[in-house]
Amino acid sequence: MAGARAIVSMVHYPVVAGVKGARVSTPLNIMIHEHTAYHVAVDVHGDRITTSIEGEEVDSFVDSTLARGGVGFFADAANRRACTGLRFPRMKTGWDGFAPS
Repeated sequence: MAGARAIVSMVHYPVVAGVKGARVSTPLNIMIHEHTAYHVAVDVHGDRITTSIEGEEVDSFVDSTLARGGVGFFADAANRRACTGLRFPRMKTGWDGFAPS
């Protein structure tokens, strides 16, 4: 008997001056397999943020509250996830664009 299909959601919210803003959770209609690496891309053009998994767009929204900021990844307490090979190729910070894996 197969186990229940995991529900995967894209969650985003602003953090301004250390205070979380409204949380938006979008359930994704994709199949995720355990112990499998996925290519996740986040493209930011002006105030539009678009996220893709394996080249398929899964979330897009507009947020014009901040002109600049950062990005973070998290998993709920029941799941341990890892990020490796992070690249930020178009950031204009003077940083080389690579995080250690």
